[in-house]
Amino acid sequence: MPIAAVIVTYNPDDKFGERLAAIARECGQVYVVDNGSTNQAALKKITKRPRVKLLALGQNTGIAHAQNVGLSAAFESGAEAVILFDHDSAPRPGFVSALRSAAGTSRIAGPRIY
Repeated sequence: MPIAAVIVTYNPDDKFGERLAAIARECGQVYVVDNGSTNQAALKKITKRPRVKLLALGQNTGIAHAQNVGLSAAFESGAEAVILFDHDSAPRPGFVSALRSAAGTSRIAGPRIY
């Protein structure tokens, strides 16, 4: 599995499914790490798709802990690299390819914010 995504959620809005689909198109595997959202039934329904795994923490443990849970799951499953997202992130088509190209041989890369 080349590149995985980790998305940390906490009560995402009703457009999260669209953003999740955009991220899933860009990445080989997506780990949604939920930080204790109140509507678990809706989140389970939204994340029930190929190459998406929901990791529900049951309570808000903070973003750093949630990211670490997702990173561990991704690397244990064989991810070459991981991109971190929040539940309001919406990458444009080609984002992962552009990020990989910009990174070159560097082990760390990130988008430029305008």
